[in-house]
Amino acid sequence: MSTEGQIITKQLLPKQAEALQVLLQDDTCSELLYGGAGGGGKSFLACIWLYIMCMRYRNTKYFIARRRRNSIYDSTLPTFYKVIDWIGDRRALWKYNDRKNTITSLRTGAEISLLATEPDASDPLYSRFGSREYTSGLFEEAQETVEVAYSALSSRVGRCYNQEYGITSKILLTCNPSRGWLYRNFYKPWCDGTLAPYRRFINATCTDNHFLSEDYLTRLENITDPQTRDRILKGLWDYEDEPSYLIPYRLLEEARLVTPDDNGPVVVGIDISLNGLKSDKTVCVARVGNRVLQPYIIPPADGLDAQEAVVTAIADYLMGFNDPLAVVDCSGTAAAVAARLQGLGIRTKRFYGAQPSPRDKEFSNLRSYCYYQLKEAVRLKKISFWGISDDAFFEEIAGQKYSNNGKILMENKDFIRRRLGRSPDLADALSMTFAAPVADKAGAQLITFNKPSARKHYVHDMRTR
Repeated sequence: MSTEGQIITKQLLPKQAEALQVLLQDDTCSELLYGGAGGGGKSFLACIWLYIMCMRYRNTKYFIARRRRNSIYDSTLPTFYKVIDWIGDRRALWKYNDRKNTITSLRTGAEISLLATEPDASDPLYSRFGSREYTSGLFEEAQETVEVAYSALSSRVGRCYNQEYGITSKILLTCNPSRGWLYRNFYKPWCDGTLAPYRRFINATCTDNHFLSEDYLTRLENITDPQTRDRILKGLWDYEDEPSYLIPYRLLEEARLVTPDDNGPVVVGIDISLNGLKSDKTVCVARVGNRVLQPYIIPPADGLDAQEAVVTAIADYLMGFNDPLAVVDCSGTAAAVAARLQGLGIRTKRFYGAQPSPRDKEFSNLRSYCYYQLKEAVRLKKISFWGISDDAFFEEIAGQKYSNNGKILMENKDFIRRRLGRSPDLADALSMTFAAPVADKAGAQLITFNKPSARKHYVHDMRTR
């Protein structure tokens, strides 16, 4: 380790120093997961590593990847500048380019790209990363990134001056505990003693960080949600499912292994957004027989053409199925989209979650009824999540709480948004597919048309506008 590396290591927390040694010296390790509770110093470690690499090796290239680029601007980038100050360097010697989304060292020419890994319906395999070349890379809050994006970006390291400098390409992942691909690929094998030799896992928690303020620790201790408290305060990966959560995560994991059977009706739940907010997208989730398909995400649309753009994208997607039934959430302005789809000859059911359920004595509304039917399908292994790679999907399903005061009532979506940090659109769209057999008296309308020629004509017309 160089002199600068030795100096920095002496000032780090023990687990940070251990991780930095792996990143800088251990050529047998190419993937390091550094994660656990909040306050473990994950981002600070990551930024120190990137700083050292940029200063050591001229013209090398790195990336910082996170689900949303704004999260990098709001969190990781300020931490990187703190590291520059902490080391005693000058910020003026680093140039930020907001057009290219890069940070460049003016002394060495080394560059860090800021990348968003959020799924894009037009690029499900992340081909947009295919031509990039990096030396090494960082996934911040890796539990937010889907495994497909991780695999695509990981294949792009080791391609920029690695051979010339004799650098082993590295992938550093930081995270809080989650029951997704990080659990399967890192934590569980680590517990079992079967972790692949090219991988390392260091479990860092807030108790390892003696620099944390008492106020911060008190805030962690005051977290009321048991799952979140176990994850963020204690750093537990095998956190318990609170009884108020409707669908235990372990059942969802088992549903990944249920043999898919595509023989059966096609029902597509559609949660529509026409508000133009970047955080709120139109989501389509199809259930074909017992098989749930990967969610189809339509980017945000606003303005005068927003409705036409959404209708066209949905119609394009539905045309890939044989006689699908579209269940459309008609809250707000979305009823107009349902009417347009019906006019195109698409079988459409209008969904109103607040409407009475067909079993009114057991469920407070239709939304609660549908979520409970989803739970029963998962419990009885009548639904298959075979091949689903988006862990955010499972997080939303497992994050649904309910109460039972004589009738089952799902938790208000505002509380779910606060807990997850986003709207549970994926889970909502899937739950809506269980409204398909509901009779009209429950408030949902089932209208059937047989005008495929009209549908094709409309889609073609929209493409040429």
